[in-house]
Amino acid sequence: MSSGSNRGQKTTYIKIVVSSKTELSSFKELLEQIFKIVSKKNLSGFIIQPTTSISEPTLEQLLVFYDNVYPYYDQVRVVPQLHKIISAP
Repeated sequence: MSSGSNRGQKTTYIKIVVSSKTELSSFKELLEQIFKIVSKKNLSGFIIQPTTSISEPTLEQLLVFYDNVYPYYDQVRVVPQLHKIISAP
């Protein structure tokens, strides 16, 4: 947190975990609901996290999810579950 005029403001990140079974229509509906409530200026990041091992989405699916978030918020990232990739607990 920064001090000064930003005191009391919270840093907000949104993370959505997606799988190969995540339906694009449901994802789009969720985005609409999120951005009706959350102001872009109050966000610090939007993370799309693919599941690992079970129902893992393809790169093409991840890019489609990314392309749907980007018009709402341009600081969107796809971040894998690295702890699972390196077999950490």
